[in-house]
Amino acid sequence: MVAYSGGKCLRGPQAAGLLLGQKDLVRAAWINSAPHHTFGRSLKVGKEEIMGMLAAVELWVKRDHDAEWKQWQAWLDAIASEATQVPGVTSEILQPEDLSNHAPRLRLHWDAARIGITGAELEDLLWHGQPRIAVNESSGTRRDGRPSSLTIMPYMMMPGDDKIAAVAIRKLLANPPHIAVPEPEAATVDVSGEWAADLTFVSGASRHHFTIEQRDGRLSGEHRGDVLSGKLTGAVEGRRVTIRSGQRIEGATLHYEFSGDAAGGRMEGVVKLGEYGQARWLAQKLAEKA
Repeated sequence: MVAYSGGKCLRGPQAAGLLLGQKDLVRAAWINSAPHHTFGRSLKVGKEEIMGMLAAVELWVKRDHDAEWKQWQAWLDAIASEATQVPGVTSEILQPEDLSNHAPRLRLHWDAARIGITGAELEDLLWHGQPRIAVNESSGTRRDGRPSSLTIMPYMMMPGDDKIAAVAIRKLLANPPHIAVPEPEAATVDVSGEWAADLTFVSGASRHHFTIEQRDGRLSGEHRGDVLSGKLTGAVEGRRVTIRSGQRIEGATLHYEFSGDAAGGRMEGVVKLGEYGQARWLAQKLAEKA
């Protein structure tokens, strides 16, 4: 069986979707959902969403998908035309590689040292600008000669959005604001070893464990939670520590970004949890086994 979201591609209700496949299996799923009194009743879809889903499917069959694709391409061409007026900025069109958000994408490339802004900095400025502009992804965090890039997905855009995005991106690339970037500081602490970290959430707490290897200020190792585990990477500058990790569960990834200070076998700071907000963390280094 295949399940499709009602939103995104189908442009239907976010709280609805389609389940397609072998008839007896689909019917079995229906029997275990609303309006029947089984475990799926709490996940029932309202009548309004059902009718909205039906309308979305009917419109999907009638839509001119070729014309829609050409419109996306035209929007990307307009943004590329503006951005590449800045000397040193180049562009390319990326074709979709899978069925998720199936649309072309525009990727802009430049030398951050020459232009004076990285992909990550440009993405952040666009997000906090007026009007707010959300881009697909960016690369480049340091102005050290390595390439930076910004990727634009037209899928969620409305007519006229391309002109707004094109002007904002060109202005920031042509005349980036001064952003103070501190020089990397050599590590003054060594956080190699086994650590027990207590995370304090908005409600509740949890104990996690780190196994860390440190080489020239770069970190690698493993991050273990209550149930899940994943690889960690990070860095130490002075006594400032940054640790990033991801843990897979049920088709999703829980992202962690720990930042804080280390001293005397202790690390403490804030951990960003992506869409789940943030928490405080305090880690103690465990004694090495004899």
